[in-house]
Amino acid sequence: TQVAISLHNDYCDRELDAQAKPWRALPRRLVAPSTAWRWAVVLLALGLLAALPLGVPVLALTAIGTAAGFVYNAYLKRTAWSWLPFWIGLPTLVLAAFAAMDRFDARLWSAYLIGAPLVVSIHLADTLADIESDTTLGLRGLAHRLGPWRARLTCWGALALAQALVLAAALRIVLSSEMLGLSSGGLVDLLVVACLLYLIFKIPLLAANAVKSGSGSRTWSQTKTMLVNTGKAVTAA
Repeated sequence: TQVAISLHNDYCDRELDAQAKPWRALPRRLVAPSTAWRWAVVLLALGLLAALPLGVPVLALTAIGTAAGFVYNAYLKRTAWSWLPFWIGLPTLVLAAFAAMDRFDARLWSAYLIGAPLVVSIHLADTLADIESDTTLGLRGLAHRLGPWRARLTCWGALALAQALVLAAALRIVLSSEMLGLSSGGLVDLLVVACLLYLIFKIPLLAANAVKSGSGSRTWSQTKTMLVNTGKAVTAA
């Protein structure tokens, strides 16, 4: 379904990309818009069918997360609510992973609390590279309305808030009796805490380097890559 979202995004942005990113497949007419749309529908159906054997909860969560991506592409990307599908989609991916392994726990709903500032930060970081060209072409998402400086400030502020939330959660895990006993579950928790602490201390270092060297775009790229890799490690654990 992730590929379906990507194809649908290219379909929805085809006119915008014709001006801002003419090297992409649709503006270059390497792929017809109707073909991209049909493949998005086919891959969406295949993804949902693949989720069905994992149970109704996994199917429902997969559908919700995928729908968030499609709504972002078609409607919310150009509004002040452009961050909302990220808030719905990314934490839902975590819940779907636990549900697929039959390890779902009600406490996992807190992922939406921690995820709120984190996905706002990720969304702004993802948008900042194209903010000037997108604004010129009339896009009015959250980052575009804030402007480059306030978007960067909001990005780091939201990330700091997310770090405070995950640090509080990590400390609670560390102080739990299960962790002190170093059971198999405690060892998994150690991995999660290590990933979270890496995230907490690494990002400010990247920010400091960006300010010192002026390599803002490279730092945003490094930050996004690190967030994705850390998220994969936490989700896998």
